[in-house]
Amino acid sequence: MTAAMRFALFSAVLLAACGDDPVDPGPEPGVPVEVSITGASAALVQGDVVALQASVLDGNGDAVARAITWSLSPAGAGLLSDIGRLVAYQAGTVSVIATADGLADTAAISVTARGLSGSFTIVGGADRTDGDNLDFWIVGSHALSGTRFIDGSRTDAVILAWDVSTPAAPFVTDSVIIPALRLNDVKIRADGAFAVGTREVVDEGGIDFIGLADPAHPTHQFFLTDQAMAAGVHNVWIEGDIVYVATDATGSPSGMRIVDASLGVPAVVGGFEIPSADGPLHDIYVRDGLAFLSYWDEGLVILDVGGGGAGGAPTAPVELSRIDLDGNTHNAWYWPATGYVFVGEEDFQRPGIVRIVDASDPTAPELAATITFPGQTPHNFWLDEAREILYIGWYGEGLVAVDVSGQLAGDLRLGGRIITSLRYDGGAANCFDGASTCTFAPQIVGDNIWVMDLNNGLRALRPDF
Repeated sequence: MTAAMRFALFSAVLLAACGDDPVDPGPEPGVPVEVSITGASAALVQGDVVALQASVLDGNGDAVARAITWSLSPAGAGLLSDIGRLVAYQAGTVSVIATADGLADTAAISVTARGLSGSFTIVGGADRTDGDNLDFWIVGSHALSGTRFIDGSRTDAVILAWDVSTPAAPFVTDSVIIPALRLNDVKIRADGAFAVGTREVVDEGGIDFIGLADPAHPTHQFFLTDQAMAAGVHNVWIEGDIVYVATDATGSPSGMRIVDASLGVPAVVGGFEIPSADGPLHDIYVRDGLAFLSYWDEGLVILDVGGGGAGGAPTAPVELSRIDLDGNTHNAWYWPATGYVFVGEEDFQRPGIVRIVDASDPTAPELAATITFPGQTPHNFWLDEAREILYIGWYGEGLVAVDVSGQLAGDLRLGGRIITSLRYDGGAANCFDGASTCTFAPQIVGDNIWVMDLNNGLRALRPDF
């Protein structure tokens, strides 16, 4: 056989083995063929949060970079963020859909109702109806409260001293007369050594230092003011020997004044202000070397006063951040174990709301969740950190208890986290009638929640949950 013949025979055998079809190259890399959701639990409790993830894959199973769109069915069954974080609002089956390049994957999640329930029992109280009852503070078995008289019956205000050793029957033991139409806030130092009251709506605002050698019979010690405080002081916070003062002027130099109470006579030793602030500084909360300033239309301002790592000190604050919270930022409570800051908004023109800010990085706070409730705006609140329950004085809605355990997202009311609420003195949502439930401030002492009611006086409630 010649060489030519041998080549021809080899070629024929090769063609017979391979046939006429081309060789399959396999899936084309980088071309999406599938969307896959991961991290989806088969079951979820209403109000809890789950972080979902989705990948776009090519035919080889490799991830392809594509934008993913998330959606929920039914649409109102929860809140699903654009990064796949879901908080469920309704019990039942929820379908989560991830879509990219015309491809989609669906995860079905069974949601169980949170099922919270409980009630408040009225333990006792004491009526005081000759003027408005404002902020109060309890240390041990004694309390102080502020007042205002807007009916023209008096031209001054009083700090009332209360004995609260018997919750069923608290009573006023004495008072200190202050020449101001409104004595808004009273705080007692943690060890009960002294108290500070705030003069507001007066010819000369400022702060009054109150001696508590006999807490049943407080005495006036010092009055302190400066240019900013003279326009009115709304709130204070006492941290050891330092008093942080929120002036209530409507423009510069409204801001924070820092007072050293360890001196022979208390003196202003520092401060902080936003010169162009749109509205006054309303409230201050200090904890673990951070100060949280509720700065009305400026939002929440976070300062390093010794614990923020930016070189701040108790008398020399350094701003770390601020976050705009859509107006009327009224008060704050910081929870270091979680990084959450509960922030109240006092706006009587729209339904009430508490915003929850994640300040685990105090230099970059982010809005995490909200608490809404029908009716009037909220006022002050108090957090039971051990039980993870927030108690909110919600004006005409009374006292509201909210479960704030775990990760928080969305609207906690829609997530089934409202445990209970009580209008202990009846009435309607709008409580400025001088008689209805009008909860101004709560405070936890032992097994009871004490509340000061704007219209009616002091009440002790027991949470039965």
